[in-house]
Amino acid sequence: MEANWTAMSLAVVYILAMGVVSYAARRFSNTAHNFTSGGTTYPAILVGFLLMSEFIGTTASVGTAQASYKWGISAAWNLVALGIGFVLYAFLFARKFKDLGENTISGALARTYGAPTKIATSIIMIFALQIVAVSVYASGGAVLAGLLKIDRSLAIVFTGLFAALYVGMGGMRSVIYTNVMHAIVKYIGILVATAFALTRSAAGRN
Repeated sequence: MEANWTAMSLAVVYILAMGVVSYAARRFSNTAHNFTSGGTTYPAILVGFLLMSEFIGTTASVGTAQASYKWGISAAWNLVALGIGFVLYAFLFARKFKDLGENTISGALARTYGAPTKIATSIIMIFALQIVAVSVYASGGAVLAGLLKIDRSLAIVFTGLFAALYVGMGGMRSVIYTNVMHAIVKYIGILVATAFALTRSAAGRN
């Protein structure tokens, strides 16, 4: 019971911290352009943390580890493909995309292929990102439900609502800052979990 209360307290503090960051970023999202772009140019390290945190979520960390335990190293192929894709994008497409001055893939494609392509791409991306969002919310809710001993469906809904709230309130600036915090906390959590697992394994062998 004490462990549950500790986990719940840490979760509440973390959620409140995310809310404070999003609220602070709200004043920089007073226009549509600032909302979608963050209103300024960010250093490469922040953009790197943003992309890393978007894809290395609970699905990639906890989910991939569990899948690897069941089916082997092939479960990590997705992460390897993402890493290769980011490197290729950085060297081949990032500068060209920046020079277009567009914030979205659909906007960039519309420059060459016209408005119909923009609409089609937007629809496809909406459905694709919905699948990603559902996967992330479901995995995050599963972890939250296990820690707090609450209903899993309720935890998934809570995770999705809170994520939509702080993104909608602060725009891209809040996404960048909160994702940097997410990435740091994820890595700390993974290192702590790894150390705990290795310690318990060594104790078990002895």
